[in-house]
Amino acid sequence: MRKVLRNTLVLVLATILTLIAQTTSAYAHSSEVFDPMDVAATVPAMYDIVHAKVTEQIGRGTFYFETEVAGQIPETPTDASGNPRFFAANWFINPGTPKAANVIVRYCSHTIQTPCVGDAWHWESALITSAGQVVGVFPFKVDGPTVKAFVDVGLLGGPALTQFGWRALTRTAPGESGAGPVDFAPNVGVVPFVR
Repeated sequence: MRKVLRNTLVLVLATILTLIAQTTSAYAHSSEVFDPMDVAATVPAMYDIVHAKVTEQIGRGTFYFETEVAGQIPETPTDASGNPRFFAANWFINPGTPKAANVIVRYCSHTIQTPCVGDAWHWESALITSAGQVVGVFPFKVDGPTVKAFVDVGLLGGPALTQFGWRALTRTAPGESGAGPVDFAPNVGVVPFVR
């Protein structure tokens, strides 16, 4: 009887230790902003930010950026005439030093934006830092009304980046065109993020 009890106890402890070993230690820091639907009626709802957030996925070594807009974002955005339409979701990172960064997911063509890779219209990610612009350096997803970007912490400064302010924005034209963003979240200032 004692041997059966001891074997049962060993089995229970082994099971518990196995479950503990399989549990990941991932956790996150996060900040977010809700924004009223405030874009002019002449602009499609896919440019009107309603919610944005930045989350550090510590167990993955990734910053997760998300922007949700008021309307669906088509796989191939077009205007009323069926012509391709530029779309960009940006997250501007301002750590309070000259080393600001801009995380971008955009639908573009080299024919209207020089840094965009290739003449055919397509989705791509881009990261602008003090070192310049790099295209395709992080994965992203456009899912209905939501744009998601997954940026390695090291690309934004690694452990040295302990806190920063950020702001989400959308664009109907490339920044280099001189046209300003269509919407901001928050509308004024930045959202604080502390690691």
